[in-house]
Amino acid sequence: MQFTELTNVSPEIIRATQAMGFTDMTEIQEKAIPLMLAGHDMIAKAPTGTGKTVAFGIPILSKVDPASLKPQAVILSPTRELAQQIAQDLQNLAQFLPDIKIVCVYGGAGMDKQQRQLKAGCQIVVATPGRLMDHYRHHAIDVSDVKTVVLDEADEMLNMGFYKDVKYIIDLMKHRESLSMFSATISREVLDIGWLYQHNAAEVSVQPVEDSSPKIAQYKLLTTGRDKLADAAQIIIDEGYKRVMIFCNTKYNTGMLANQLARLNFNVDCLHGDLSQAERNRIMTRFKAGEIDVLVATDVAARGIDVSDVDAVINYDVPEENEHYTHRIGRTGRAGKQGTAITFVSPSEFRGLNNLMRDIKVEIKRETLPSPQDIVEMKRLKIKEEMQEIVENESYDGYKEFAEELLAEYTPDVALGALLRLAFRSELDQNNYPEIRSFSVDRKGTARLFLAVGKRDGYTARKLVDMLKFKCGLRDKYINDVQISDNFSFVSVPFRDAEEVVRKLNRLNRGRRPMAEIARDGENGAQEAPVRKPRRTKTEDYQAAGQTYAPAPKKPTRNVKPATPVPATPTAYAPAPAHDETVHAEPSHDQTAYDPTSSPRRKLKTKPQPHPDIPDFSKMSNEGFDWSAFMKFDEGTAWGRDENGKGKGKATKSVRKPPKKTVTAAQRVAAKGKKRK
Repeated sequence: MQFTELTNVSPEIIRATQAMGFTDMTEIQEKAIPLMLAGHDMIAKAPTGTGKTVAFGIPILSKVDPASLKPQAVILSPTRELAQQIAQDLQNLAQFLPDIKIVCVYGGAGMDKQQRQLKAGCQIVVATPGRLMDHYRHHAIDVSDVKTVVLDEADEMLNMGFYKDVKYIIDLMKHRESLSMFSATISREVLDIGWLYQHNAAEVSVQPVEDSSPKIAQYKLLTTGRDKLADAAQIIIDEGYKRVMIFCNTKYNTGMLANQLARLNFNVDCLHGDLSQAERNRIMTRFKAGEIDVLVATDVAARGIDVSDVDAVINYDVPEENEHYTHRIGRTGRAGKQGTAITFVSPSEFRGLNNLMRDIKVEIKRETLPSPQDIVEMKRLKIKEEMQEIVENESYDGYKEFAEELLAEYTPDVALGALLRLAFRSELDQNNYPEIRSFSVDRKGTARLFLAVGKRDGYTARKLVDMLKFKCGLRDKYINDVQISDNFSFVSVPFRDAEEVVRKLNRLNRGRRPMAEIARDGENGAQEAPVRKPRRTKTEDYQAAGQTYAPAPKKPTRNVKPATPVPATPTAYAPAPAHDETVHAEPSHDQTAYDPTSSPRRKLKTKPQPHPDIPDFSKMSNEGFDWSAFMKFDEGTAWGRDENGKGKGKATKSVRKPPKKTVTAAQRVAAKGKKRK
């Protein structure tokens, strides 16, 4: 059905659709426009990019009264970007209706300017719920004459926390005649709003989600966290994408990825919720104009971006919500063009992607990065297509004379080969592209690991399983298909744990070659060990540095005293020689040869010498002992006493103090009671 067949629509609106390049209506437009023109409430389930804005825009413009400057229709949007996009589309539809005024109000912009526009008068208001309530509280908008209310992307708006705000806004519009909700999915909150405020609502459903993107090729790429950046850059370069959107789950990843791509000379910018509205508008304008090739964004940009020529969408992180995936990939494959959606899957995200595929009932094909041969082949095909286009549709007469001169000097193959080398440099050389790794992951969700240990290292199947249990924290049931060879082994572990297992095992083998790697896919599904480059010798290292390697001289060997040979036969018994009673003289020592200052000598411990005035009682006997001498010492002449027998110093007596008596609290209370008595 064409727009010209609509009888209840003004010619100015039909003329505007033709100016916008619309001739045939989409399915949602064919079903929704007649119902809204008739004034019915409606719940429309339609995927992104099917023309929902035109579906409710034409009936709204057809029913408003240009003579009245009070708002007659209110369109609610969950995001600023989507509100701006809706307002712009309505302006295009009303380009031949100069008396119709459309005002867009949203958060992040100045209130004063929006208030002046509302007070100046308008018929249609496009708004986000929060900012519309702000203007109502400031008495800047009158909604008493609103007849039509539209909730665009109703599921997202209600899930974002605007449920109470939407109910409050609808309650304000006492004289509304119709309430229409457009959504990609019908959530519980959408049904609640329909049950509360709609009457005999018509249900429209076109193209379910699983069939909504027939022109979007969906792929998943198995990768790791450290390889995501290189994989994204390689996909953009090798596939020749001119306009790409990359989605991340967090603002931090968005900014970090944009900076990393900028260092790789990509024309890139990022879009997230912390940016001001002016900055977001500037970035979107540049992206639509082609000044930005790669736009890294959070899910805030998944809705409201209407760019018809986005070549590919890359999900840098697996979306946290199923609806986010639908809206992300809906940014490509618009306006009937072919689009590509690639989702990066790391081991920790494998389970989440499986749940996503199960919930939305879509099969995402597994994809691998192109090999160097594939890259060169694609470039060759592209060159052939461009040459054919020039031969068929363009003129190249000015180059024929120069071509004849070259053919006169060189053979055709040499001349053409040299020209290709000059034009494309090293783009057609396979050696300039690194070998692309691919993961070995089966349908059960397990990854095949290569371990650089085998039987020669003393490992058995049991020892290998025990190492994975105790060092990596895996359970027995998750360790399967153990295959041990002499020098290496293979084992299957859950894909979600593969990256962590490899990291822990390589940490155990620190300082040497990696102990574990994710195995590559072999032919016919067989597993093979990763290809390793031979280790360079020291001679090659020195040659690479422009030096000459000369091995160090060998250390001289020590003269080892040969061992006494053991006689082959035991010797005959011989008695010991007779003892020599001759007294041998002790060898004389040269005392003058010793210099005490030459080297320190260890001090010998000497016994303390007795006091000269104290006799040595140990050598005395009772017989003939002079007791007078003993008594003399006892009188004190040599024992610290004077001639009178008194001590020279003051004698001190140690007096032990009695212990302090402890008194308990109960005893103190009892004593006080006795005193009172």
